[in-house]
Amino acid sequence: QAGLVIDELIGRQQVVIKPLGRTLNKVRFFSGAADIGDERLILVLDTGAIIEEFYSITESAELASPAAEEI
Repeated sequence: QAGLVIDELIGRQQVVIKPLGRTLNKVRFFSGAADIGDERLILVLDTGAIIEEFYSITESAELASPAAEEI
């Protein structure tokens, strides 16, 4: 199981997520950006990619340390 912990939820708002564009499209763990109305932009986390990365690292660590299975 995996989860994300957030310190604070500031508010809730419907937004349109737009792609990051050519310059930033290779930035990991972000799915896009959104304008929140007061001339501020927010980056939107790609929670699926973050969790997949977590599982990938966890599996790699388990495969790299077979001694842990012997205990």
